[in-house]
Amino acid sequence: MLPLTKRQREILTAMAAADPHGDSGELVYEEGAGAYLDLDPVAPRTVLALLRVCAITPESAGETLERYRINQTGRELLEDEAGTLAKLGAMGL
Repeated sequence: MLPLTKRQREILTAMAAADPHGDSGELVYEEGAGAYLDLDPVAPRTVLALLRVCAITPESAGETLERYRINQTGRELLEDEAGTLAKLGAMGL
C-alpha cells in the first residue's frame, strides 16, 4: 500500500482539526462541481485515494452530493502512517 501524499496528509490534518459538530472539516463532492474541503478544491482522485485507505467515511449521500468526515483510521494514519498502512495491508485493503 502506498504512503499518503503530501496533499492527502494536508486534507486529513485539516479534517482532524475541525469541529466535529460543525460543517467545517467536511469533504464535499458534488457531481459536476467537484470536491471541496471547506472552500478549498480537492481533486476527485484524492477523495478516492482517501476512501481506498478507509481514512474517510460518508456522512450523507444524495443523488449528486456526498459528504465525508475523517474517521478513526484517518486519525490513526496521521499518528502512525506506516503502522496503520501495514494493518490495512494485512487485511487485504
